[in-house]
This record gives sequence, structure tokens and C-alpha cells, in this order.
Amino acid sequence: MPFIELPSRNLKMWYSIEPTGTGLEHQLAYTAAAPECESTPTPPHPGKPIIVFLHAGLASEAAFIGQLGDERLRAAFTLVTLDQRGHGRTVEDPVADPNVTDEWNQFTELLGFKVFLNDTSAAIEALGFKEIFVVGESCLGSRIALYLAATRPTQVKAVVLSNPDCDT
Repeated sequence: MPFIELPSRNLKMWYSIEPTGTGLEHQLAYTAAAPECESTPTPPHPGKPIIVFLHAGLASEAAFIGQLGDERLRAAFTLVTLDQRGHGRTVEDPVADPNVTDEWNQFTELLGFKVFLNDTSAAIEALGFKEIFVVGESCLGSRIALYLAATRPTQVKAVVLSNPDCDT
């Protein structure tokens, strides 16, 4: 359960690939993990399709405890979770985009979905995923999932939206 450095996004994003143990064991490890965990990406299991889980606003990867602990899913897929900027264990810098120097644009960038969309795209690129399935939860996760499908149609093989309670 490491971080991945995304310097172009001023971000150190928490992610998990194939977490060990049951959902509860993973949650306990997540809760106890030090913020200084390794920053070297863990490669996905070769030959298994990858599912990327994107949590709701005000949530974290902990929202997917049930899925992470499901032995059937774990046997068939590589399960990946990301904690978005300002959520869970992801550390955010106060400036969303180092190329934006205008204070108003920095403020709107931090509050808009664009920052989450770009962070997630950068993380998927940095982790080197070629083909993925995406599960988006609620408004935040669903919007990011749809964005990824629209902007990466050859990479995103399927999208599942769980409770997309906003105008997606």
C-alpha cells in the first residue's frame, strides 16, 4: 500500500494493488500504515484484468472493503484503489497545478472536478496500466469513471457506476 509521486500534479497519491488479507485485514493495515510508505509502484499481477475502484467524495479506498476482500474478485482480477486528492491517505499540496499562477484559477481548480480527473489520469499513466475496468462510486467516482472512458476509449474496457447521484 504505497504512494505514487505525481510531480506534474503536485501530488503524492495513495494507492493499493492487490491488497493482502480480507477486507477487514486490509482496512486495519490501511489505518495503521505510516504516511511515509514506499513510493515505488507495485506492478499488477500479469495476465489478470485490472479493476480500478474510484471512491465517492468524502470517502477513501476504505469504501471498497467488501470488494477488496471478495475472494472471487481477487482470483479473477487485479484490484486497484486510489485515494483522491484530499481524501484518505493522499497528501495534497496547497496548489493544484504548478502552472497556474493566478489565485482565482488555483481556487477554482482545487474545487472543481478537473483536478480529480487529471490526478486520476496521471496516476493511471504512472502505474503503467494498459487496459482497465473502472468502478466509480457516487458523484465523484462516477464522473471520473465516465471521463476516463470518454478520454481513453481504447484503455477503458468497461465502466460500472454505483449510485451516480449527480448529473453525470
